[in-house]
Amino acid sequence: MVFLSFSANVFAESYFTEIVVFGDSLLDSGNFGNDRRATNLLRDGSGDYALISPQIFAEALKLDLEPAIEEGGTNFAVGGYQTADVLNSISGTGVDTEPFGGASTAFLTQRANFVESRALVLINAGGNDLNAIFTSVAPAAVSGAVRERAGNMTLAVQALHDAGARYIMLANVPDLSLVPSVQASIAAGVLDPSFAASISQATTGYNGLLESIPIYSVPAANVIPVDLYGAVNYMLDNAGSYGVANGVMMGLDQRFMCYDGTSPTCVEHPIYGLNGSAPDPRKLIFNDALHPTEFGSEIVADYLIDIVSAPSQIGLLPELAFQAADAQTQVIDLQLRQSRWESAQSKLFISASVGNAEYSGLQMADTDGHGWHIGKTFRMSDTTTLGIVAALGSQDLNLEKIQFSSDFWGISGLLSTHRDNFFLQAQVGFSVMSFDDVRRQVPLGAQTLIAEGSTDGYAVNVKLLSGIDLLSSDIWHFGPAIGAQFSRSVVRGYTEQGGQISNYMWDTQSRDRSNMQLGLIASGDIGDHWRVFAEVFAGEDISDSESFINVKSTQSGSASGFYTMPAFVRDTSASVSASLGGSLTINDLGVLDLGYFYNDAGEGQDHVALSFAIPL
Repeated sequence: MVFLSFSANVFAESYFTEIVVFGDSLLDSGNFGNDRRATNLLRDGSGDYALISPQIFAEALKLDLEPAIEEGGTNFAVGGYQTADVLNSISGTGVDTEPFGGASTAFLTQRANFVESRALVLINAGGNDLNAIFTSVAPAAVSGAVRERAGNMTLAVQALHDAGARYIMLANVPDLSLVPSVQASIAAGVLDPSFAASISQATTGYNGLLESIPIYSVPAANVIPVDLYGAVNYMLDNAGSYGVANGVMMGLDQRFMCYDGTSPTCVEHPIYGLNGSAPDPRKLIFNDALHPTEFGSEIVADYLIDIVSAPSQIGLLPELAFQAADAQTQVIDLQLRQSRWESAQSKLFISASVGNAEYSGLQMADTDGHGWHIGKTFRMSDTTTLGIVAALGSQDLNLEKIQFSSDFWGISGLLSTHRDNFFLQAQVGFSVMSFDDVRRQVPLGAQTLIAEGSTDGYAVNVKLLSGIDLLSSDIWHFGPAIGAQFSRSVVRGYTEQGGQISNYMWDTQSRDRSNMQLGLIASGDIGDHWRVFAEVFAGEDISDSESFINVKSTQSGSASGFYTMPAFVRDTSASVSASLGGSLTINDLGVLDLGYFYNDAGEGQDHVALSFAIPL
């Protein structure tokens, strides 16, 4: 079983260098000045507004996010903005909220039309456009007007992509028929339900056009879909489980009552509303006629966090395959050392190994593994040995109080040969991983969902080592050695279920390691029964330090294709490794070997192997 969990504090570091936000009041963190936001005031008497979703999201990513009207601010979202205004905030006239707030030049103007490759962009727009269309456009012209407004978002994505943006989160629009202003009007008999149905239909049509942007309009852009439509529906459908007011009261579904009834189009909840008998914004989804309370903002923020964090969780799966391959490598190395300078022997051996590795890239994690190995070597000549080894074991990976596991089996072949003072040894291994039950926790507010699936994978490993003995001694050996290790880890794609708005289809991951090594080796006999060894190597991994994964949202209604997210980052390519151990010859019974290996890659990796070999 594989079990993963995330909270806002488990990012070891953020892959992204900045977050840039464009949109309307749903994302506006204070561009009208005085930190005013379209949500409720906190109940602590401070007079401060609750944080909204992009602020919580940025905090989880350990990134700054200030309103664009402030110096260096990267939140260009403004309440009331339509798609044309959002486009202007990106590449046109900029932001202007005078006399209430301030002004800022357009983002791409500020940046000389250049976006950092690790910038994360979040865009939402369209709700205000659709509201304007509903009230001012003839029914026959609605479709064309909706298409025109979606076209502005296409231009926005194109401009950002052309400037170098590699990660563009594009949010759709919630169902505008499921807001307090519309539902209160229907309950009061002011609005015909059929009109609400047309609002819903137009919203769906607009969202469909947004989904087509990365498929047809800007196919080269990496557009990450954000399903606000699904997020709001999720809150409405699960109001009871969150303890949110629901059921009919005064002829209106309480889910569509608001906290602040200042607006005439919103019915304030008589108990939990601002002027109610027990005011509590966390008991309500909506703050006013359109916008969420802090309860709703937190769920949306958790959803945004999951979009970014889930790939770096699933991105750790290939590392388990590497660890399984490394465990087999260390066991085989223990056997190969026995035949570097001695006459070849046929032996049967059994080994046990344990290992640990720690990571501090996108996720703080560590792996623990153990395995059993059985093998046989064959004497081909006085100087040449061949062998075969089978392995069976498991790996555990720990993420912030959560552990997940996988099982593996493997088969390896080995070769050792020497001539005079030179030796050459090689091994080739193949490991098969089984991830039968990959369970990923998805926190959404006070609820935690489980997104689960299953997959498998494998690792291929090739290691070569050659060296020379500088000592003319039958007892002690010392000299330089050079080696290379090439590994490939593959985890097949799979599709999750159970995560509601946070289910994903994960594409196959393929990751390579190419490590070149240069070092010193030493070994020697102490008496008739003991032999010791020590080795130290400097290594350089020449493979890519960053790995990515292709992801697709499986949320109902999402027709978008795969997008790409960072999955794993190796913090350094250089490493130093050391091995030491010894062997004890037990008369004619056999040889007991013990070896310890340490590598400072990541936050450190170590393996211990114990082997008993019987000469044949």
